[in-house]
Amino acid sequence: MRSTVVLSCLLLSVLLAFSAPQTSLPADPPPQAPPLKAMKAFRLMDAEREKVYRGLLPKVEDAKVQAMLADACLLLYTEEEMPRCHQDFSGMLQGIHSPWYNISATKPQEPFGNGNREFPWGHTAGTDEAENCRSFKFLLLPEGKPIAVFQHEPEQLFSNVQASSCYGWLFPVGTVVGEVLIQKDGKGTWHPFEVRIRTRTSETWVPDVFRPFATNRDMLAELRKIRPEADTSNVTISTVAFRNRHPDKVVIDDSGVLSGLPEMSEEEVRTLLDRPFVSVAGKQWGKSNADGSPIDGPMSNQAFGLIPKGYTGCAVHVTKESCMKCHDSTQQHVNRFENARDWYGSVRGSSGILSFHPFDASCISDSGTPRGVKFRQDLIDAGIVATFDERKHGSDDYRRIKGIR
Repeated sequence: MRSTVVLSCLLLSVLLAFSAPQTSLPADPPPQAPPLKAMKAFRLMDAEREKVYRGLLPKVEDAKVQAMLADACLLLYTEEEMPRCHQDFSGMLQGIHSPWYNISATKPQEPFGNGNREFPWGHTAGTDEAENCRSFKFLLLPEGKPIAVFQHEPEQLFSNVQASSCYGWLFPVGTVVGEVLIQKDGKGTWHPFEVRIRTRTSETWVPDVFRPFATNRDMLAELRKIRPEADTSNVTISTVAFRNRHPDKVVIDDSGVLSGLPEMSEEEVRTLLDRPFVSVAGKQWGKSNADGSPIDGPMSNQAFGLIPKGYTGCAVHVTKESCMKCHDSTQQHVNRFENARDWYGSVRGSSGILSFHPFDASCISDSGTPRGVKFRQDLIDAGIVATFDERKHGSDDYRRIKGIR
């Protein structure tokens, strides 16, 4: 049976330090962003680990994107550095929780106890069934503009428990958040095969995706330079569907058409992956030989290929509307999607970004018992995170995106 949470002195002090302007709690002066030199020195990974991941950033044909990936301020992280967590401040066990602990009293009938381990929020889009795929994330803030943290009321759906304020955070206009998808070859070496970026504007997040090839024609031209007799006459065409099966709110109900790639040796795959990536936004991979209908992207039956076996992300259209179907769920209570389940809390993240949060790992509960709230002091000291201050963050650069928590 759940017990009512008693807020500790530690939690109270955190609330005071990070209270939003609209609350009645007095706010301490927000931490000041340090000089740019200090920000450049900040890393979430140790030097050796960061060197490995920076080595997995591909070359990109777009000069601006290439400069961004080479920027010394680019902040790299995985779930090792930024452990996945979600907030629950409208239930009995109010605090920050790990999605990997099933808080439900009806398990195993309830498989997860929260929404952050299942489609569409559990995995990077298109990787749910990929057999040889991992990813890492990156963040680049505009100079001198931190992520602003504030308090607000959580969604309180179908609960009689008195809610407490939860936390949101605003990314300034110009922020770039991205992800690099990687796969391992037969020798155990990792290779990037896709880069996704989203750039914050005053109204939304604008996506782009980069791969070695934007069209089937370009891919075949390069493959035939290596192997002129490459056979592409017998390819499989499949339709893949994406739909969350929550009965009360469907956020994704899309499909795409993929065509099979020709068989390639590992050496051919390495050669084709080792070229500057190009944007695939707005590009059509090809047309069906049978009826000329459009094909959205490739699919592979090889564990190590231009994309790994089981990867369906090439069917996802690179548009603002398509990406936001999943990302606009941040901080929505899971009962909004399926009220009949015994699950708790909200979809992780804030402001349309799932992977980043300002919470210290020590306050993420892995047992259901709340641990209070603590923010990462290293992010504050580095000028990455600051308390929302209307005088500094009240401009259009920190405007909330309509409809997103």
